[in-house]
Amino acid sequence: MDKRRIYSIIYLICLILLVNSLPFSLFIKDEVVLFIISLVIKIGSILYILYYIKKEELNSLKLDKPRLSHSKLLPLSLLCCSNFSVVIFQNSQPQANIDMFGIFSGLVIAIGVAIVEELLFRSQVLEEFLMKKNTISAIIYSSLIFGSVHLLNISSFASIPTVLVQACYTFFLGLVLGVVYTTTNNILFPIIFHFLFNFINDILIVKLFIIKWDLTFFIVNIVIGIVLFIYMLLLVIRKGADKNVTKIMDN
Repeated sequence: MDKRRIYSIIYLICLILLVNSLPFSLFIKDEVVLFIISLVIKIGSILYILYYIKKEELNSLKLDKPRLSHSKLLPLSLLCCSNFSVVIFQNSQPQANIDMFGIFSGLVIAIGVAIVEELLFRSQVLEEFLMKKNTISAIIYSSLIFGSVHLLNISSFASIPTVLVQACYTFFLGLVLGVVYTTTNNILFPIIFHFLFNFINDILIVKLFIIKWDLTFFIVNIVIGIVLFIYMLLLVIRKGADKNVTKIMDN
């Protein structure tokens, strides 16, 4: 790995995380003002990332054309709405008052978060590991970094158990996003997947239903995660087998 490029990526990640982790909510209580500040930060972060990638000649963004074979990734989208299953098993009741502004602002910010994090962790971090490691190892290492970075959310004074749970599920999410990215070679796919996961599971369902963080919540999500992990593993194994067959035919 080129050390200069690695240092540049580390600098970029640290800078963007620092700016996006500033706890404005501790000093500002107006939701509209907080939304505007967050939106400006997300747009500024995206523009700076794109500028810095070009300026420092970091890993270029992959935008391969979609193919019909990519449809095999569709079952993984069940992860994006796993909390709907929690709603069913918990027999959750609808929220008495639906926060429409919260849903709208959450949708916009979720788009920004997905773009920022995928530009950093899939187009740069994962790409760096892919240069020296096999696909599975590269996905695992980049996912470990992706999950670990979310431990920084403790700076927003979130409870330690909540942050630990988030770090665990973002590690798994990183695995899925890594598979989506390496399968499609198109950064737009993990961006879309990441957005849907954040918006549907963390914002839309929470705003529409009363969900409890009880044993049912964890069992349902873990079961869904295990099933999708097995399916994802089969996809990776099949992809590796197809590559080997191609090499043999070429020889």
